Amino acid sequence: MPWNFIGDFNTILGAYEHQGCYPPSRIPMQDFQSWTDTYELLHLPTRGALYTWKNGRGGRRFAQRSLDRSICNQAWLDVCSTTSCSTLLRLRSDQYPLLLEFKTTEVTFTPNFKFLKM
Repeated sequence: MPWNFIGDFNTILGAYEHQGCYPPSRIPMQDFQSWTDTYELLHLPTRGALYTWKNGRGGRRFAQRSLDRSICNQAWLDVCSTTSCSTLLRLRSDQYPLLLEFKTTEVTFTPNFKFLKM
């Protein structure tokens, strides 16, 4: 079945998705990567803000991460002719909302009907 998850997964894939003084914990990253590998899930690239969450603190306690994402399976990509995930403007939240746009592939079937009068 084709499906797609979009939202806050509250973890990151690697240190490249984190900015701050203190390094992120490796165990949640390894668990997340293991889960996506086990179920052959694909992370759609997100356009816009590099980090989707900010903790709102200053100085050495400041941190930001890419917690929000869109994850799908290959069947979902197979039925989509185009797909795009991007961040919207962050207003009052500590996270950027995501916008997922896609178009499904329209499969047309032309029956090969013939009538033979006999």
